[in-house]
Amino acid sequence: MGEVYELLADGYEAIRRLDRVSVDQCLAAVTTEAATAAGVWAVRVSLAAWRTALWGDLSTGVAELSEEIARLSIRGREHAEPMGANLLGRAQAFLLAKSGALVSAAEVADTLPEPVRLVSTARVHLWAGRYHDAGRLADLGPHKPGLEIVQRYRLASIRIAATILEAGPTPEVRREVAREVARLIRTGSFLYLALLPLAVRRLILEVAEEELGTDDPGLALLGQRLSGLNDQDGGATRPLRLTERELVLLPLLATSDPVPVIARKLSVSPNTVRKQVVTLREKFAASTRGEMIRRARTAGLLD
Repeated sequence: MGEVYELLADGYEAIRRLDRVSVDQCLAAVTTEAATAAGVWAVRVSLAAWRTALWGDLSTGVAELSEEIARLSIRGREHAEPMGANLLGRAQAFLLAKSGALVSAAEVADTLPEPVRLVSTARVHLWAGRYHDAGRLADLGPHKPGLEIVQRYRLASIRIAATILEAGPTPEVRREVAREVARLIRTGSFLYLALLPLAVRRLILEVAEEELGTDDPGLALLGQRLSGLNDQDGGATRPLRLTERELVLLPLLATSDPVPVIARKLSVSPNTVRKQVVTLREKFAASTRGEMIRRARTAGLLD
């Protein structure tokens, strides 16, 4: 039993470092039967889910995790205990968000207890392109009572991502990005960047390389580990940058109201609304208003 605990702890440490080889070795050494006997089946299942989220097939990972949770509910209550529920919920929320099922991801995140819910919800906002909301939740970290240091670090990475997307790479933001990336390299916490959308991650790495220098061995290792993730082909969800006006307009477009009526509600001209609709359709890669609304719902931007 002690060996199982130690192996799974090593597996989670390897996840933090994005050490795929060590993660695979751990999962091969600890079977589901051994984890069940030791009372840590949820730990092993969640570790396998993180492995799939980072390096495997996302749709398969979502289905397999749901099946495992169903089995856990039949064979025991480990999934309902605080540790098991937190581990499984966090992994499931991220798998869903990364696969594009943002509404479901938000629903799973909402079931998590505080303060775990804060981190998962902020991350879902980030994947949905709601950078302002992600940054707002991340800013609560330093003021949230009972928040563990590891949760604060996770929120710090989310806040950096939201800030650089909203404000752009200003000199102040660039310095903040460099400090955060240097800290992640120093602690070996590569996972925090791996949980960010690909487009955001590339922007952060680009700034870090310019600020820290490409000859930094830690930065080189970080880039190597991140380059091995399963979203390098760009197939994962791409974050959308919507303005405040677009966020106000989008739910109105989801109604049956024609453009002139929407324009009156917003106190703008119909032509202004039509121009904004064209921009929104381009951002969602949609040819019609209806298709744009469907994609906005899929992205979790509409109820």
